[in-house]
Amino acid sequence: MSNGDWAPDGERFLVTSGEDIWWTAVGGTPQPFIVTESSERNPRFSPNGRWVAYVSDQTGERRVFLQRFPEGGPPVPVSPGPGVEPVWSSDGRELYYRSDAAVVAVPVDPGSGTVGTSQDLFDDVYERMVGSLWSDYDVATDGQFLMHRRSGGPQLHLVRNWFQELERLVPTN
Repeated sequence: MSNGDWAPDGERFLVTSGEDIWWTAVGGTPQPFIVTESSERNPRFSPNGRWVAYVSDQTGERRVFLQRFPEGGPPVPVSPGPGVEPVWSSDGRELYYRSDAAVVAVPVDPGSGTVGTSQDLFDDVYERMVGSLWSDYDVATDGQFLMHRRSGGPQLHLVRNWFQELERLVPTN
């Protein structure tokens, strides 16, 4: 079992097991949630806990879908084309994902799960962990994105034990 997400109430947890998504209550037994012939991954609870965004290859390419939680039902398509790494806005009214060379936003009605038209926000010029089951970015409550810019810009050099190195280079005796 790998990668998952806590429900907003802190009482339930989603987990990817093999190619499927399971859930468990704290202290409970894992139960299947989305089990199909396709590969499902990267589950993320909506802020109200009623929806789960996830990635599936059921169409032949990885796309983002919604599923009502916990009762399930038919998957709701979110991304009209390729999509990975879904992340919810803090109010649950938007879902973000990566698609090819863009970061995309899609309005979502948090009650009904109705999905609006996707809109490219900006070019994806940020580092990605290819093949990762985790979203490698996040969105703050004010809508600001936290991402790691690709190499080529200023670099950060971390020096450990710098005081000892300074003593070696510039002895005080």
